[in-house]
Amino acid sequence: MKLTSVAPNATTMGKNPLSMKEQVAKAQFVFDTRITSEYDSGHLASAVHIEYTEIADHIAEFVQNTNAVIFVYCASGYLILK
Repeated sequence: MKLTSVAPNATTMGKNPLSMKEQVAKAQFVFDTRITSEYDSGHLASAVHIEYTEIADHIAEFVQNTNAVIFVYCASGYLILK
């Protein structure tokens, strides 16, 4: 399974006109990749917690359909640049 991300910045906002709320509503899976203490301080009700260091190893436990719409979020967006 290949994970791809789109950071909400000046170059991508025009390509994806959906608001974050609309993207979450459209998603079949929502993953919060922040560290446990950040997740525990508050998270989206529909979010499954998988820390960013573990998502590649564990996402297939939740998502079997490679065409599924997935919304992944973290604290700052920095991690998607890696």
